[in-house]
Amino acid sequence: MRRLFLLISIMFFAAPAHAEWWEARTDHFIIYSKSPAKDAKEFAERLERYDQSLRALQLIKPDPRLSDSRRVKIWRAGNIVNISELAGDAESGIAGFYIPRLEPVAFVPAREQLQTRTELDPETVLKHEYAHHFMFRHFPGTYPSWYVEGIAELYSTIDFQPDGSFLLGKVPQARGEVVVGKYRNALNYSIRRMLLSGSKPTFEDFYARYTYGWLFTDYTAFEPSRKGQILTYLRLIDEGVDPTKAATQAFGDLDQLERDVARFRNAGKFPVRAVRFANYRAPVAAMRSSAPTRKRSCR
Repeated sequence: MRRLFLLISIMFFAAPAHAEWWEARTDHFIIYSKSPAKDAKEFAERLERYDQSLRALQLIKPDPRLSDSRRVKIWRAGNIVNISELAGDAESGIAGFYIPRLEPVAFVPAREQLQTRTELDPETVLKHEYAHHFMFRHFPGTYPSWYVEGIAELYSTIDFQPDGSFLLGKVPQARGEVVVGKYRNALNYSIRRMLLSGSKPTFEDFYARYTYGWLFTDYTAFEPSRKGQILTYLRLIDEGVDPTKAATQAFGDLDQLERDVARFRNAGKFPVRAVRFANYRAPVAAMRSSAPTRKRSCR
């Protein structure tokens, strides 16, 4: 913890005197951004729209006004290299990270320097991590790790539209390239293995939580013949049913399931659904000039 605190102090509080910091407040976020005011405001409002979108999908009413301690704090400055250094490894390419705690906090760059479409962009990373925060806040329970990552990947590509609606189901490029793109043969994996594996996870298992986890979550979300099966499976897992029994009871013949998912994958036509709000109101971030202080870092 001491090392992380020192890194934060160096990165965020040893800034030049002319550095431009803005504080943007919405219903669920407080963002401290070293960027132009317009950029910070638009970033904050997109995040609030993301919270609205998750609520629309899960039929959750708006929160009563949250205290500052319950809003997610986001520090936004520098580039991906700076964030990687803050995370402890300058060579890692980490595009952002989230620290779950009583007062959750996240760190993302204000400047992006992506070279390829397979790189994770910072805002997608933040959406992924906030999906975890949202899920465990509103739906605490026991979930298989592949579902935790798969649903976060599915939601991380929510695409906002000018009329207030959003699109759900776009392929996450950083993961999708491994499943359906030019790197599709790089990972030899199966849905059965993902569902039933109870041994210590290998690197393949870990990576499949994100890639095949997304593929299977997307398939069960959009395939009409599988409607409701994933909820049955998750309920059984939460009740402590053996994974093999839970998978068989929920999905039926697992060999047939494997073939069906393979056809879905090979077709390469992933459905995208437009979701509209009945009474949409665009969020508005409250802005003020803000120079971070050491005192604020300790709260």
